[in-house]
Amino acid sequence: MIGTLNLTLQAQASVRTVLVFSRPVRLTLFSLVRRIRDQQMKRSEKIAELQASRQKAIDDAQVIVALGTDSSLTEDQTKEVNELLDSAEQFGSEIEAVATEEAALAVTAQRLETLRTQPQNRQVAAIVNRGSQMSSMPDNGLQKVWKMPARARNHQKITAFSSDENYDAASKAYRFGMFALAKAQLDCPGAYNFPTATKFAREHGLLNASHMEGGSDTTGSHIFVPEEFGQDMIKLREQYGVARQICKVRTMTSDTRTDPKWESGLTAYFTGEGAAATSSTMVHSTVRLTAKKLTVLSTFSSELNEDAVVDIGNELANEGAYAFALKEDQCLIDGDGTSTYGHIVGLKNSFYNNLTITTNVGYRDATGTTWGAITLADITSLISVVPVYAQQGMYFLCSSQFYYQVMVPLLNAAGGISGMELQDGFRVPAFQGIRVMFSQVMPIATATTGIVLFLGNFAQGVTLGDRRRQTIEFSRDATVDSVNLFTNDLIAIKSSERLDINVHSYGSGATAGPIVALATAAP
Repeated sequence: MIGTLNLTLQAQASVRTVLVFSRPVRLTLFSLVRRIRDQQMKRSEKIAELQASRQKAIDDAQVIVALGTDSSLTEDQTKEVNELLDSAEQFGSEIEAVATEEAALAVTAQRLETLRTQPQNRQVAAIVNRGSQMSSMPDNGLQKVWKMPARARNHQKITAFSSDENYDAASKAYRFGMFALAKAQLDCPGAYNFPTATKFAREHGLLNASHMEGGSDTTGSHIFVPEEFGQDMIKLREQYGVARQICKVRTMTSDTRTDPKWESGLTAYFTGEGAAATSSTMVHSTVRLTAKKLTVLSTFSSELNEDAVVDIGNELANEGAYAFALKEDQCLIDGDGTSTYGHIVGLKNSFYNNLTITTNVGYRDATGTTWGAITLADITSLISVVPVYAQQGMYFLCSSQFYYQVMVPLLNAAGGISGMELQDGFRVPAFQGIRVMFSQVMPIATATTGIVLFLGNFAQGVTLGDRRRQTIEFSRDATVDSVNLFTNDLIAIKSSERLDINVHSYGSGATAGPIVALATAAP
C-alpha cells in the first residue's frame, strides 16, 4: 500500500515537472511567433517599396519612349530606357524573392502558432491540481479549437466547398467569406469597416504579404486567394467545365513554359554479320505556353454583412468559378486566335485550319448534314481511327443535347435495352464503354456544317498552363456596363487568373492524332 502511494506521488511530481517546464516553452514559442510576425510586416513594407520603385522605372521609361513618337530616340535616350527597364526587371526579381521568403516564413509561423495554441490536457491539469493542493486551473487557460460562430450557422446549402480533415464545408465558406470582407475593407476603406473579419483574416494567415502578387503586379493592389481555398476553386472549375478535367494541366512558374513533345521514337533493325548497324533518332518538338490574364468583372449587392458571411463566401466562390470555367471551355473548343479568346486557337479551329475533312482519317464527315442523318456507323468508324496509344483514357466530348438526341437514340435502336434501363437511364453518360463528357460550348442544335463530336485522349493533345492562383479585388467607384455602382447600391468584384491553352496534337496529313472529330460538313 505504501509502495503504491509512493508511486502515485512520484507520478504526480513527474507530471508537475512536465507542466512547469511547458510554460517557458509556450512563452518561447509565443516570442518566436511575434518575431516572425514582425518580420512579415517588414517584408510587406519591403514589397510595397520595391513595387513602387518598379512602377516608377516603368513610368519613366514610358515618358522617354513617348518623346520618340514623332522622331527616333537619341542614343542617350535609348540607353536610359534600357537602364530603366533593366531596373524594373531587377525590382521584379527582388519582389519575387521577398515573396518566396515570406511564403516560407508564413508556413513556419503557422506551425509555431499551432504548437503554441495546442490545447492542454484537462486530465493532466486535474492531476497536477490535486497533487499540489492548488485551486483548479481556470478554463480560460485552456486553449480551444477554432469553431465557426453560432450566429453564422444559419445559411443556405453550401455548394462551393467540400469538407476535409481540417474544416467542414460551412467552415470553409465562413473563412473564405471573412477573407473577402477583409479584402473589401482593404480595397474600399471609406465604404466598409469589418474589424472582426480583418482581425480574423490576419490572425488566421488569410491576409498577409505571402498572398501579394509578385513581379507581374505593378500596383500592389492584387491579393491572392489564400492557398487553403485553392483546391476547392480548382474543383469548382472542374465541376462547371471540362477543360481542366480532360486536358493535361501544367503549373507555370513563370510567364512562359516550354515542354518537350514526343514525335517519333527509335527503330530496331536486323544487322547482318559484320555489317554496320543502322542508326535511328528520337524526334521531339516543343509545346510552348504563354500566360494570358483572364478577368471576371461583376457586381454584387453592397449590403455586405458579417452575419451572412457564409452565404457571401459560398456565392462569390461559385460565381467566379463558373465564369472562369465557361471561358476556359470556350477557349478550348471555340478559340479562334483573336483577343476574345486570349489569342488561343481551340480544338475546332485547329481542325478547320490545318486538316481537310475526309482526307485526314481523324477528321470524319458524317452521313448527311443534320443530326438526324448521323448513323451508328459514323460514330463507330470514328472510334476505329483513334490511334492505339490514345485509346487508354479517351473520352467523347459533345453537348448534352447531342448525346440525348443522337447517341442515346442510336443505342436504343440497336436493341438489347431493357425496360428497367429505359426507366433508370444512363447514370454515367457513355457510348460503347467510352465515357461521354458534356460541354454546352459544343453545338446544342443541329447544323449543316461544323464539328459536332470530338473523341480522343485530350491529355495527349492539349496542355492547359496555369500560371498562378486566383486574385480578387473590390471597388465602389467603378462603372460596370454603364451602371454607376454608387447610385445603384452595388459593389464591383474583379477576379483574375492567368493561363494558356495549347492544342498541339490533332494529326496531320492523312494521319490521325490522339484527338479525332466528326462533322456534319466542313464549315
